[in-house]
Amino acid sequence: MPSTLALVAGLVYQINSLHSRPQDDSAGRTIQRTVYPLTHNMQHPNILVPNIDLSRVLDQYPNGFPYALAGSHFITDIWIKPQSERFKFRDGRSIPGDKYQQVFGCGIEEIGRKFFQSGTYHRRVRQGYVPQRKGYTLKRRIQADGEDIPAHFEAFAEMEVPMEVNDAGPEDITMVGASLDQIWQQYASDILQKVGNPRDRNRAVVSYSHLAQYNRQQLSIDDINTLDLDQLFTQIQWRRASQAEWEKSFNVLFPARGYEPGPSMKHLTSCAYYNNYLDLINQLSEENALEIRNALSAKSRTLAWVPAAISDRCWDYRTNDKSFIAIPRKDEGGPRIYINPWVGGQPNLTDHFEQDRIALRDEEEEDSEEEAAGNAAAGGVQVVQVAPGIAAEGNGGEDGLGDDFYV
Repeated sequence: MPSTLALVAGLVYQINSLHSRPQDDSAGRTIQRTVYPLTHNMQHPNILVPNIDLSRVLDQYPNGFPYALAGSHFITDIWIKPQSERFKFRDGRSIPGDKYQQVFGCGIEEIGRKFFQSGTYHRRVRQGYVPQRKGYTLKRRIQADGEDIPAHFEAFAEMEVPMEVNDAGPEDITMVGASLDQIWQQYASDILQKVGNPRDRNRAVVSYSHLAQYNRQQLSIDDINTLDLDQLFTQIQWRRASQAEWEKSFNVLFPARGYEPGPSMKHLTSCAYYNNYLDLINQLSEENALEIRNALSAKSRTLAWVPAAISDRCWDYRTNDKSFIAIPRKDEGGPRIYINPWVGGQPNLTDHFEQDRIALRDEEEEDSEEEAAGNAAAGGVQVVQVAPGIAAEGNGGEDGLGDDFYV
């Protein structure tokens, strides 16, 4: 909160003043005006504006001159807990927004990141922005009608993996077929939950996927197994993979038994499907684990696309490889995907930004035509809306303020 930040600045200023002369530059004077008691009496003996004609600087001290109470530097009254949720000035004082750079060495938007590893004021969120899932992905939500996930791995339906507990009961036995099916469906949800956003906030593309995180959480393999990508992405880079590239990506997404992710691994170690897969595969014998990976590999070859995963992450956003084709905007980059080398095809992705721009232009033209028709019907009288709170003759209000005013 701005009032709390002002209190922090004041306390630091006081502590520094214990072992050196109080700071008296522009930043110091800003803090003095914010944290010390104020007076409008220019004859006060303890005003903290030394050696200057106070009448010349009245405009710099609109709320009064800071002074030292009884010759001692006391900060003005503050709220403390439990009277208030946070420590702050009672009269809501805060440092002017244009002075934060001088006092803290950075703007107010960066204070949280620089000093507290979090935000203070949230930046304005652009329409269409969907935050990436930074932490662990959430478990895929089954559809509301309660339908079961169709089985894909019938050959392992009867395979059991007892948990390492004494006297394992039915509830302690993992059915491999059912677990694989859940992992496969969770994979579809997780990779979309982990799709990121452009770092440059000035780009036309705000988020690489327009789906809200709740909707990404419900995705199944059937939902993503398509080259009509309008329902999944707003911008991608694609290339038809070689068989070796496809298998390399599969090995990153579904590693072999005994694999341990390194500390540099991004995205996947916080994916539910990935952790569940590793837990399962490492409980199996080498023979059974190989059979399951072969089944997963064969199943992956039925997919229309996969992320062009690299050794330490699921999604790669680099734009230095010109063999990837960026669509629908060739200069916007996007997450890389591989198109299935056995099935082939070409992804379809509409330029939603351009569609929205055209729709807005058409809407504005329709409004202009309707306005012109209305003016003609009214005999040429123009209708003008004045912003609320602006005085206008004939308003009818005593103070000239109030509701929207029409002429």
